[in-house]
Amino acid sequence: MQEAIHVAGQFVLIQELWVHPDHRSQNIGENLIQAVETYAHEQGISRLEVCLPTHEFPRFSNTHHFYQKSGFEDFGPRMRKLLGSSITI
Repeated sequence: MQEAIHVAGQFVLIQELWVHPDHRSQNIGENLIQAVETYAHEQGISRLEVCLPTHEFPRFSNTHHFYQKSGFEDFGPRMRKLLGSSITI
């Protein structure tokens, strides 16, 4: 968990999420994101942010697409996902 003025409270920051290539396409990443969402909900946290690699990262577009598919939106050098319906940005 993190706290920041721009969020006006706590949020969850995923700095790195990596699944070994031999185990990709098995819903492991999606399950990890869901576990983080469940934890955040249980803690009363309504915002997730994830750090992105630089655009020079060889699989940047795949990484970006994975998070978009998981409901994250672009937010500067990160992506974010707002949980719940009564959230102030």
